Amino acid sequence: MLIKKVRNLLVWLFFILIAFLIPKPKGKRKIVDWREVEALLRHAFGNDCILFLVDGKYKIPSLESIKAFLTEDKTDLFTYIPEWLDCDDFSFRLMGNFSVPGWSDIAFGIATSMVHAYNCLIAEDNGEMKVYLVEPQTDEVIPIEKIRDKAYKTIFVMM
Repeated sequence: MLIKKVRNLLVWLFFILIAFLIPKPKGKRKIVDWREVEALLRHAFGNDCILFLVDGKYKIPSLESIKAFLTEDKTDLFTYIPEWLDCDDFSFRLMGNFSVPGWSDIAFGIATSMVHAYNCLIAEDNGEMKVYLVEPQTDEVIPIEKIRDKAYKTIFVMM
């Protein structure tokens, strides 16, 4: 019984240590209603895109803090394996890594086209909220207006 309690304590201490190692967001974040998030995503992807917004409010991180998080995140270091560790797995892993206290409240989610899965976010850059795609296999953050590749013709976003 004592061994089980000690083991449980060690597991909790491990999780607390990990929480301290995750980069903390800097600065105050703007809070927006889901309707504003929907409007930004509709403007970016059109009315045919299926949106599944699961929260009533979202915090908008700075683009700088997202890039800092991605620098520390290790998702992009995994080796791509077709069918077994491919684009959908990378996007779900990155989404999971953002699903921790201090980050789970931001406008960040999963997005797909007919042929590819990636991540989508709304971030603030120079005081302006913008939609970005994140390629979880490379950590590239792409402003939506610079997307030209048909692989990123977004048809679904869950955020």
